[in-house]
Order: sequence, then C-alpha cells, then structure tokens
Amino acid sequence: MHKRIVLSGILMIVTLSGCQSTDPMQGMLWVRTDGRSMQSDPKLRLQGEQDRTICSGRVNQSVAGQTPVYSSGLIPAIQAQQVLNDRRDSFGEIMAGCMAERGYVLVPQAEAAARAAELRKISR
Repeated sequence: MHKRIVLSGILMIVTLSGCQSTDPMQGMLWVRTDGRSMQSDPKLRLQGEQDRTICSGRVNQSVAGQTPVYSSGLIPAIQAQQVLNDRRDSFGEIMAGCMAERGYVLVPQAEAAARAAELRKISR
C-alpha cells in the first residue's frame, strides 16, 4: 500500500511537471507593420504602450467572463490544466488580433530587426 502511494505521488509530480506553462510572450516583441522603430521615436513608443494597454484590457474582459476551473485529484487536475492552457492560448490570440488591428505583428526577439527591415521595404 505504501509503495502504491509513493508511486502515485511520483507519477503525479512527473505528470504535472509536463503541464507547467511558460509565458508565450516571453522572448517575443511587437513590431510595427510599417517597420518603424518604437525604440527611437517617443511618439511611437507611447502609441505602442497605449495599444498594448487597450489590447490587454480586451484580454482582461475575456478573462473576467470565464468560469473558474476547480479540480480534485490527479485526472481532474490534468484536465483542468488543459482547460487553462487552452484559455491562455485563446487569450494570446485575442491579444495578437487586437494588436494586428492596430498595426503590429508579434515576432521572436531575435528576428525583430530583420522583420522590421522587411516590413519597411513592403510599406514603401
């Protein structure tokens, strides 16, 4: 019986460790679709901050309308984590859509300069 409890505990830790999520925005940057730099232009930086705030508000409105997820036990905890991951993905899509409406694309930080240069060429 004691082995079964220990084995169940180890299984739960291993299973739930695979459910940990990271911030999907980590390592990503918003780039203007016209390729102009928000870093060097205070007006564009302010506009970018305002746009992010507005879009974060849209995401928060969506979050507020969600029902809480409760779980008790291993299988319900795994299912609850899946629901939370799906919601996080949906909220990311809401943010990306809102920012796209305002003229931004989300790109990996390492590709931001090249993508901005590409967008500048296209927007001319």
